[in-house]
Amino acid sequence: MSSLKKATVKRTLWASVDLFGQQGIQFFVSIILARLLEPSEFGLLAMLGIFTSIATALTEGGFGGALMQRLKVSNTDKSTVFWYNLWIGIIFVMLFWISAPAIADFYNQPRLILIIRWSIWTIFINCFGLVHRSMLQKSLRFREQSIVSVVSIIISGIISVFLAIQGYGVWSLVAQGLSLAILQVLGLWIVYPWVPRFVFDKNVFKEMFAFGHNLMISMIIRNIFQNIYQMIIGKSYSATILGYYYRSKRFTILASQLPTTTTERVCFPTLSQFQNEQERMIQGYKNFLSVTMLIVVPLLTGLMITAPNFICVLIGEKWLPSVLYFRILIFSALFFPVHVLSSSTLSALGKSRASLNTEIIKYVLISISIIGLYRSGIVALLIGEAISTFLAAFVSLYYVAKYLKISVFIPIKWLIPVFSSSVVMGIGLAFILSAQKSISALIIKIIAGIFIYLIGLVLLRYPLVLVGFQKLKSKIITLNLAKNELY
Repeated sequence: MSSLKKATVKRTLWASVDLFGQQGIQFFVSIILARLLEPSEFGLLAMLGIFTSIATALTEGGFGGALMQRLKVSNTDKSTVFWYNLWIGIIFVMLFWISAPAIADFYNQPRLILIIRWSIWTIFINCFGLVHRSMLQKSLRFREQSIVSVVSIIISGIISVFLAIQGYGVWSLVAQGLSLAILQVLGLWIVYPWVPRFVFDKNVFKEMFAFGHNLMISMIIRNIFQNIYQMIIGKSYSATILGYYYRSKRFTILASQLPTTTTERVCFPTLSQFQNEQERMIQGYKNFLSVTMLIVVPLLTGLMITAPNFICVLIGEKWLPSVLYFRILIFSALFFPVHVLSSSTLSALGKSRASLNTEIIKYVLISISIIGLYRSGIVALLIGEAISTFLAAFVSLYYVAKYLKISVFIPIKWLIPVFSSSVVMGIGLAFILSAQKSISALIIKIIAGIFIYLIGLVLLRYPLVLVGFQKLKSKIITLNLAKNELY
């Protein structure tokens, strides 16, 4: 293996460790906290999501991406970005400190005033690490990033669990965010010991803002629509209901977005190399989409069927009212990979305008569903989101098919075996220990689900599974031959 290939494999491995390590540990910590805290306490913090996410996007201003995009980065460049982020961070701390009573009045939650005034310091603290994080990413130093992230999440998780056990309620969640930000910034300064100079270059600022403001606008729009439901539910319903929604959303994100994000990291740079080779482009898109959906669809189907059992075992019976929300959100998450990987493929083809169009159409559909359904109850609102996501996925498929010069039904045909096997698996699971909610029943359902799903794919002669079984068979034969030679 060449040194370049070894380096690429190593960096990809550490990038995966960073992503899965963070999500895995956070998932474990969130389960413990969900058992210790009430749903309403998660709901209180979720009410701030839309405000803090917009503030984060404005604070960063796309300058992290601008630093990574520049071929050569000077100390003046880094110092300019650092001081911009710091001053904007100070401004947002002041704005949120002053507007905290108004936000609390909007939700009719007086407790939010102090929660906001403490939580906003997380954004300010993160300003100290933006340059360091961006430069580590630019240098492909994923190992250092991974170590800093994992260690910080473990320590901040221990702090939050300890405070939750001591009865601090929502403040254990606030402390988790603050301690995580402090630890990550300290870690970044240790592994990338750069100290800013007292300099701010207006020309450098203008150059990077010209590039970064598009990223900032895109991030703001994305963050608004990712958090708009939390704001509507928090305003129109109770903190407890928002807590049920927020926890359900986090589970679906882990099951759908984590595998998709992992694939997407490889999808864009890989397909970009084939943009002038139509057949390889089609095959590459097929492989990325098929592999991702091969994992996501059965996983989400299994969660949908076993939702009461899954909720009880992981976070307790007090969260059972969230089962209905969880199941509706799962339907939305089913088509998330289609939209994301299709957009990445369009970008790889150089059709950034088409990729943007798919995003715009998705947000327009969501906006229409919100306007038409927000007075009809939370269930109707979430069904509207699911339908909007479903339609947006088909729009993405239409654009990809158009530029790949294939029928829109071809990508659908690729996925029919996966959906068919998942449906059969779901029907089978519905009759296996359906009334039991114990951990042993959940384990039996998981094993049975995997078995039914794989049998279905084999019977349908799904290529990816057949190839996998063939490789496994070859390895077993090789091992047996080696064992025989040994004796």
